[in-house]
Amino acid sequence: MSSIKTAKHAEGQKASIWKAKDKLSQKNGTHSTIYLINGDRYMGEWKDNLRHGKGTHFYKSSGFQYMGEWQFDKRHGYGILSVPEDLVEKKGQSTKSSMLAASDKPLKEDTKLRKVYTGLWQDDTRHGTGTYFYADGSVYQGMWCSDMRQGWGRMDYKDGSIYEGEWHHEMRHGQGILLLPNGDRYEGMWFDDEKEGPGKFVYLKKRQVYKGEWSKGQPRCGTIQNLPSHGEYHGPKYQMPVLELQDPNKILEIERDLIYQARAKRLVE
Repeated sequence: MSSIKTAKHAEGQKASIWKAKDKLSQKNGTHSTIYLINGDRYMGEWKDNLRHGKGTHFYKSSGFQYMGEWQFDKRHGYGILSVPEDLVEKKGQSTKSSMLAASDKPLKEDTKLRKVYTGLWQDDTRHGTGTYFYADGSVYQGMWCSDMRQGWGRMDYKDGSIYEGEWHHEMRHGQGILLLPNGDRYEGMWFDDEKEGPGKFVYLKKRQVYKGEWSKGQPRCGTIQNLPSHGEYHGPKYQMPVLELQDPNKILEIERDLIYQARAKRLVE
């Protein structure tokens, strides 16, 4: 019986010694370049053998570089993600899939990098305020949630258009303003990236404004009014005809109800 206890005691001592040695072998604090099994490289701070603190990670398969804060081996806090300049985003590709795409070409040591995202991270995903630089020159500045544009943000498109407002699951959704390159602008509601609901569209050169309901991106029911001249824009040559309907508000109310019914049916389908 005593021999069994002695053996267990010896095994316990060996286990304790092994754990102590393993603890000493774990990376803690700041280290120079560490080469990982998959070919990645990391320079920065460690805690209990995990990337923790500030550091820079080079991803061999994709050529990406992340420089910023880490928490328990995940990008967490403020950080900057850069990609090789020759890595072009595919047309129609979402920001999440493009960020995870890999390059099929072997990467050179002197490969030039292009910054694509700078901002906050949480549990290895973009989360919080941040700026994303698209390959076509468009720029998004605003809120993120789990790698998607979510909340309030501003998008500067490559054609010169600017949208500032609410986003949901990568789409314009909620209240927002769209300013077009020619000076025209839309102010109102959006749903799944289209104008939907009450909104106002101002035609700068025509000096007119439409106020009313929108459906699937198109004006459906509302009123158009002339605006006073402004600078070089003098508006339409002829004034709007006099409205002769007996009860125009009643007609608009009926049309709005039909739009509401069609919208409600569409949303539940």
